[in-house]
Amino acid sequence: MPSRKVKLNPYRVWLHYHDDAKSFEKASGCKLGDFVGGAVSRPVRGIMHMYLPIVDGRVNIPDLAHESFHVADSVFDYTGTDLQYNNANEHMAYLIGFVVESVLKMVDSITKGNK
Repeated sequence: MPSRKVKLNPYRVWLHYHDDAKSFEKASGCKLGDFVGGAVSRPVRGIMHMYLPIVDGRVNIPDLAHESFHVADSVFDYTGTDLQYNNANEHMAYLIGFVVESVLKMVDSITKGNK
C-alpha cells in the first residue's frame, strides 16, 4: 500500500490522507455527516487527517485547494504561527502548495497501484 501521510515541515505535523470516508472517520474521530467534497481534522498531538475522495482516478482540484487551505490554517493555529494582514504570508502560500503537491502525488501513487 502506498504511503498516505506526509510530514509538514518545519511544523512537526503529520498529514494523513484518506480517500475513503469511513477510514477518515475512524482515524480522525470526526463524523462527516453531509460533507461531500472533503474534510480536514484539527491536529491532535501532531497528527491531522484529510478526506478527499478519488473519483474516476482523480481528486477535484477546487476541493483539494479548499481543504489544503484548511490544513494550513489548522497547522498555523496549532503551532501559533502568525499571519499578517496586508502581507504576502509566503509561509501559508508555501504550505498550501506543498499540501496540494503531496496529495496529488499520493493520489497518483494510489491510482497507479490500483491498475
